[in-house]
This record gives sequence, C-alpha cells and structure tokens, in this order.
Amino acid sequence: MNIVNGTQSISVHSIIRAIGTIVQSAFFVVISMFFKFHVELVLGNSSTLDNLERQRNPNAGPNVYDIGPY
Repeated sequence: MNIVNGTQSISVHSIIRAIGTIVQSAFFVVISMFFKFHVELVLGNSSTLDNLERQRNPNAGPNVYDIGPY
C-alpha cells in the first residue's frame, strides 16, 4: 500500500519478486495442463502413443490392448 500511496518507491527486490511470481504462475499452468492430460489418459486406459495414433487416424477403432474395466 505504501507504493500505491507514493510514500515508498519500487525496489529491485519487488521487481524480481513480481517477475518470479509471473514465471512460477506460468509453469503452474503448463504443468497443470500436462497433469490433466495424463490423468485423462490413465482413466481411459491409454498411453500417449495411443492418443497420437487416434489423432492421426480417427477411424482406427478401439485400442486392441484395452481389456476394459476390471
């Protein structure tokens, strides 16, 4: 609040802390998206290669190694 009111100037430490927070937030978003993608693959009993094959050939049919739920 002191910076907003004009009673204190912005220090180098504050700038470095703000840049670190932005970088950390960006990494958090990217890692969260990877985590969500791989949880979906685990729940679908699939691998990354199976997913890429389905993207390349959507008419390939079901996974031949999928034995269904236990």
